[in-house]
Amino acid sequence: MERDLYMLDSDSFVSDSGAAPYIPGPLPELGTHCPLLPSAVTFDAIANALGISAGTAGVLDDVRFLTASILQSSGDALGTTRIRNTASWLHDRLAVLQLAGSVDEEGRVQAAVCRAASVYSWAIQSGRRLSAFDDETVRGGLLGAVQSVRPARWKRMPGIYLWVVLVACSGAPGDMIGRFWRRKVAVATSAIAFENFPLAISCVRSFLRVQSWLARGGLAAEEKEAA
Repeated sequence: MERDLYMLDSDSFVSDSGAAPYIPGPLPELGTHCPLLPSAVTFDAIANALGISAGTAGVLDDVRFLTASILQSSGDALGTTRIRNTASWLHDRLAVLQLAGSVDEEGRVQAAVCRAASVYSWAIQSGRRLSAFDDETVRGGLLGAVQSVRPARWKRMPGIYLWVVLVACSGAPGDMIGRFWRRKVAVATSAIAFENFPLAISCVRSFLRVQSWLARGGLAAEEKEAA
């Protein structure tokens, strides 16, 4: 179970059911909105309530679109190419947004989101696992940006925080930094589960399905087996 939660690449829990995650009950609280799950409510629409910038909200909506595209993908070559092209466009755009970030806490949240999105979009555009991202400058910057934001600020938006730390945790070494990220995954998941347990499970499951898609290089499961 610990390996499942920590999202290791050898995770035997990674699988696809072919169905989008199901979230029972009412719409989630604003803070638990997560870019790993589709929603009729955009981050742009709730940016003020969450205390995030328009730039941060735009990146999160782009990440949500990418994730939804993967979850709904049939694994055909054309669809995979479109997803990778969208990821490439986002990856290039992030370089500008990271430079535009301010030094206040809102800017540091944007820096953390942009760095996580850089890793995420790189993996999708290249069709490689998140753990294969080896730019230590970006990974180090992600650690610094996350730690520079007060825990109370992240507590207001555990859905965003969970996605950030899941990305950071993928490929994290088994040292002190790796343990730090794994603890944060557990904390963020628990924070969402306290409000809506099925929602927390859906977030983690969506991330696992993206990891599975990356492991197959964007192919459908049956095509990967045939190859």
